[in-house]
Amino acid sequence: MLPQKNLKLLGFFLLASALLLLFLELGLRAGFYFAAQVRSPISDKFKHDYQIPDPRHPFNWILRPDYRVTFGEVISGIELDLAARSRKSRAYDRDFLRRQREKITRLKSLMDRRGLSPDTLYYQINRFGFKGPQTAKKPKNRTFRLMTLGDSCTYGGYDPDCYPRVLERELQKSGLTVEVINAGVEGYTPRNILARLPYLLSFKPRIVTVYAGWNDLWDRPLSWEDQIVVFSTVKNFLKNLTARRQGEIRVPEEPETGNHFPLSQLSELRTIIRQARKAGAMPVLCTLPGRYIALTDSRAAFFSPKPGEFSEASFAERTRFVNREYRQLASEEKIPLIDLESWSIQTLSPRGDYFLDEVHLNSRGTQKLGMYLASQLIPLIRESESQDEK
Repeated sequence: MLPQKNLKLLGFFLLASALLLLFLELGLRAGFYFAAQVRSPISDKFKHDYQIPDPRHPFNWILRPDYRVTFGEVISGIELDLAARSRKSRAYDRDFLRRQREKITRLKSLMDRRGLSPDTLYYQINRFGFKGPQTAKKPKNRTFRLMTLGDSCTYGGYDPDCYPRVLERELQKSGLTVEVINAGVEGYTPRNILARLPYLLSFKPRIVTVYAGWNDLWDRPLSWEDQIVVFSTVKNFLKNLTARRQGEIRVPEEPETGNHFPLSQLSELRTIIRQARKAGAMPVLCTLPGRYIALTDSRAAFFSPKPGEFSEASFAERTRFVNREYRQLASEEKIPLIDLESWSIQTLSPRGDYFLDEVHLNSRGTQKLGMYLASQLIPLIRESESQDEK
């Protein structure tokens, strides 16, 4: 048995070590948090940068006003990026490179099918920072303005195939004088939308559709040890050191903290809904239509088999869970809900014919989505216009 003096020294050492680890843990968490707030979100994956920092919010990003890009420029940018990356062994981005090659194939196929040249405009960003044609700050007389809030699923690719443009064409075919502003930005979460909401609502939309949440849903459960930032930092350092010795180049990994799940986005969506309504716009919430469908009513598949690994069953179950919360939120706030999840299950079959990946629809899918949204929004627009006439 240790003497009393040695026990005190041991206790003091253990207490000091625990306090040191605690302060180090808190310091690393704070450092990674504030670094995430000020990190530039601009992607360097393409030759043309179409995103710039948001001057109003350091953590946010916006689209570069008056930006234009052709099919040829998009393909050239991807090819240059592939050539630069292929010179080095980068184990971390093999899947990204594969998807980029597939994108080139899809773009060239689209050009061939429609007789488009490399000089054909792929898309433009107007002077106000919205993807799509130029517009005015105020809607023209008797023009019903509708705004689509969202992420890359709303932002889309080739502009005529984006669902906001399909939606606008379908609404106009029905005899309505409607303008649709595409306010989607790649990578956005409800938090990003909320940061820009005063600016977006200053364009006086009569209806705003909210189709967002995928970028929060990608967070995966972490093992208990990965939730300890000190442990994660050391583990990632050793892993990257080993990768360098083996001739690989890896992106520095930042530890994630917590058993992430997108429940915080519900309060952000609620705030978006209430602020839009206060500004005189009718908010319309959309559920998330993903490629994978949960086949059981059990939450056994809620978490991935291994922390950090992607699981179709887990992703499908998480999507269904969030969509249940979306339906409840719409009911509580007494706003219209467009249930894209249920619609996609009934309409988009086989799934692979309409999805590019887990969440993004291809041109066939966005065509159907735009048409369905139009069918759901026409009664709301007519009702709003009839109330103006009274």
